[in-house]
Parts: sequence; structure tokens; C-alpha cells
Amino acid sequence: MDLAAALIVARLVHFLATMALFGAALFPFYALANAAGGRAAHGLAGGRRSWLIAAAMLALASAGAWVLCMVAMLAGDGTGMPGAHDFKVVLLDTGFGRAWIFRLIVACLALAATFLAPSGALTAGLSALLLASQAWIGHAAMGEGLAGGLRLAIQATHLLAAGAWLGGLLPLGALLAAARHDAQGPTAAAARTALIRFSDMGVIAVGLIVLSGIANVGFMLHALDAFGTTTYGRVLALKLALFLGLVAVATVNRYRLMPRIARQPEPDAPLLARIGRNVVVEQALGLLVLAAVSVLGTLPPGQ
Repeated sequence: MDLAAALIVARLVHFLATMALFGAALFPFYALANAAGGRAAHGLAGGRRSWLIAAAMLALASAGAWVLCMVAMLAGDGTGMPGAHDFKVVLLDTGFGRAWIFRLIVACLALAATFLAPSGALTAGLSALLLASQAWIGHAAMGEGLAGGLRLAIQATHLLAAGAWLGGLLPLGALLAAARHDAQGPTAAAARTALIRFSDMGVIAVGLIVLSGIANVGFMLHALDAFGTTTYGRVLALKLALFLGLVAVATVNRYRLMPRIARQPEPDAPLLARIGRNVVVEQALGLLVLAAVSVLGTLPPGQ
């Protein structure tokens, strides 16, 4: 595997891990808080330590791989492993490198927090910081002054909203799968409550993703024909198409299935199973969106 392909894979794994970590850490605070059966479902859906530890370990490992690829591409000669001097130049003498030092420290702290307080605010806060700080290592970091700060804030908002939604789909899917085996029990009751709350959160998250995404497109592409005339534009168009498919599935859940869930006094097992299948489709489309994002970050905007 050449360095360019290795970088794309490292980016994809890092995006998946950081969003899964943030989404799973945040999920219990809004979806399971004071919910009927919440204690039974908490370990299945967002507070289970093994989930968070695995995501944090992947985030740290993929961050190291990302840095290694970038150092090799920026300072190495491309024929072998970069040396100590290459790491010094890239990590200590560039803004990109200093941002990565900060992110690696945060990743280590987040991993430690998953062992010490996996269900606490510390894990959620560190995972949010780790995810939002990705803005400082991407295209949004190219700006300067007030405009550059605005771009970073918009990109950080975009990342956190995407993490809350896409990352939250993982514990939600696990909770729905568990509910199939406890159709009349506390887990099914918790799944019903979590679905309603996740749906409300998802509306806010999607709104923020759309607004920040429009702003990001305006920053990156200065002409609409760039969607068809540049590699960056074509990959971005593919990402947008996948995102629209993701929103379409979520819309079916929100406006067609969720009202039926909310009207029923007791959980409906077949209906929960149907929503669970749609969540799996959302997860698959989300993976493809992140794959497109992983490629976009390696391409010069508008070229």
C-alpha cells in the first residue's frame, strides 16, 4: 500500500473511531437519562466500557498512523521510514505538527478516561475536544485572522454534529438489537424512549450539518462548475449524494415511523425491528460518507 492510500485508510479509521467515541459517550446523557429501563440498557448502549475503550484505542492508533503517513509524505524521501529529524521538523516547526501533538495528548487522556470514568462527563468532554480539534488539521485550518477563526468554528460545529448523529447510531443500533430479545421488558421500553430522544437530537444535528456544510462548500469551491470539473468537486458531489440518501432514510424514521412509536403506550417489537433495520442502513451510508471525507482531505480544494 502506498502512502497516499495508507493516509486515506488512517483518516477513515480515525474519523470512525473519534465519532464512535463521541457519539457513544454522549448517547446516555440525552437518550437514557431517567428513562424507563435506562439502567438495564445503559451497559448495552453507550456506557459499556469495552465500547469506549476500543474506540479510544482505535482513535489513538489511527492518529499515530495518520501522523506517520504525513511525516513520511512531508519530510521523508518516500523510500522508507522517516527519521527523527523528519519528525522534529514536521511536529515542532509547523502549525500542523503542533496541532497533532495537542491531539495526541487529548487522545491519550480520552483513553485514560474510558478506564477511569467511562460513563462520565470527562470522557464525553475529551472525546468532543478530540473530534472538534480535527478542524485544526484539515482544509479549514488554511485561513487566517477572523475569517480563519470563523472557518475553524464552523468546521468544529460540523464535526461535532456529525459525531453526535453518526456516532450515536452505533449505541442506538445496539439498543434496538437488544430490544428484540426483550420485547416487553425494560430494554424495549428504554429503546422506545431513546429512539424518540435520538430523533429529536438528530433533527438539530442534521440542521447544523447542513448549515455548516453549506458554509464549508462556499469556502472550498468558488464556482458551481467545480463540482463537475475538478476531482475535489466530484468527490464532494458523491459525498453530498450519500448524505442525502442518509437524510432520506432518517426522514422515514422521523416522520413516518417515529409518530407511530410515540402514539403507542407499549413498545411495538415489529416496528422497533423495522427502525433497527433502517438504522443499519444509516450506519452503512454514514460509513460511505466518511470514506468520501477521508479522500477529500487528501485533495487540494478546487483542483
